[in-house]
Amino acid sequence: MSENTCPNVALSRNQNMWVVKESADKTLEFPAVTDIINVTADVFANQEIPTSDSKEKANTLNKLNVFNSSASPATANFGMYLRPTALDAPMQGDALMQALQGKLAAPFTGTLADALTDSDAQLVVTVTSGHVPLRGVIEVTSTPSGKELIRYRKAVKDAASPGKWLLSELTRGYKGTTAASGASGAAVSLKSRAFVQALCRPNVSAWIVIDKTLQAVQGCHVTDASISATKEGAVELTGTLTGCRVFNARPSSVGAEAQASAASIVVEDAKVFFTGQKIQNTTKSDDNSGKGYAVTAVDERTNTLTVAPGISGAWAVDDVVTWWMPYGPAIGNELENADSVIRIDGTAGKMRSCTIKFSTPTEFTDELGDRFPGQPIDTMRASSVDFEYYMRNDAAKRLREGSEGKEVRFDAEFGSEEGRKLVVSCPRIKNKMPAINADSATVTLSQSSDILGVGLEDAVEIILE
Repeated sequence: MSENTCPNVALSRNQNMWVVKESADKTLEFPAVTDIINVTADVFANQEIPTSDSKEKANTLNKLNVFNSSASPATANFGMYLRPTALDAPMQGDALMQALQGKLAAPFTGTLADALTDSDAQLVVTVTSGHVPLRGVIEVTSTPSGKELIRYRKAVKDAASPGKWLLSELTRGYKGTTAASGASGAAVSLKSRAFVQALCRPNVSAWIVIDKTLQAVQGCHVTDASISATKEGAVELTGTLTGCRVFNARPSSVGAEAQASAASIVVEDAKVFFTGQKIQNTTKSDDNSGKGYAVTAVDERTNTLTVAPGISGAWAVDDVVTWWMPYGPAIGNELENADSVIRIDGTAGKMRSCTIKFSTPTEFTDELGDRFPGQPIDTMRASSVDFEYYMRNDAAKRLREGSEGKEVRFDAEFGSEEGRKLVVSCPRIKNKMPAINADSATVTLSQSSDILGVGLEDAVEIILE
């Protein structure tokens, strides 16, 4: 009786992804275990090499030749559940969130401008450094001792007093702490992690496993993404990465015996490896004690890989050599869609669904001699919020407000556990005219609103609460 064997075709269920910020422009960055993403959608990377036909004339109906052009930008779709871990800790896809928005804000520090009682519904802080998000969670050193976490939903800068901010719509004693008094001058610090917009966004490297194939995409930007709130499942972020170049790797075998400490490995086919990846010998179960061997050079002429450090033991001919990636447990926990709350001007609204769309189209430099796209350059954002809700007695008012382009504040709150919520906050969205639709027994309104900034790079903030 034959032994069970796995199919030699790629299985779509076996997919993983890692996204990591690049430390240098167009330099492939290898991820850590904390960069892993449990994907919810197919994450294949594709890159087209356009061709053009020969223009030479001949008495034939056949093409005389076809020429390769420079590569088009690479694209890779992604999908993941929003998985916060804590107020001030990286979440799943943290680098992806920074690449989507632009940067991780420096948390503000400051002091209470006035004394605080244990029942105050607002407070004033004097900020000495850092960014004050639209909303978030702060820590106040209380009197006589201890610390209180306070969630605020509104922050207003005092135009007459530089550095002073009024924080209101407070939830006192947040996340199990006790509401307490605080003296004027008591220390205040932001605990929330906040992803904010920036003109220049970080490049990221995306690493993708499709069963036995490894892909890596360097120089990526998030060009579009969306978060949808419905009544089912968990809150999901989906979108597209656009990058400079795709690399592909698969298993091969050792072509010549290599002794312990060797830094040069001869393989059967060096073209299925690339510089920047890590490898392991699965026959010998040698993965450098769970760290992999970094490929620092590939010589396709001699089928030789240069690795670091040198291998720990001898590798024999026909040993299987393949890629190595830092697998690890899922980061954080999912947020159920049923707990989602949408607020318009601070008031919870009744929605059937809501989709927040982020769009930052990216172009790439393209110069003679470049076989692959050059530097990514972001262009004008085109982000929006789409709503669907039942048509009720206030429909005439909603239609009128849409026709007039009424501007409102928008907040989407995901999650129910204090300290492990995620909020998308937009200080200014401009409504468009709703469309009336029929849905079986009911009539609905669907509406799109443009996301706009108040100042410059402040149209959207993604905040952990």
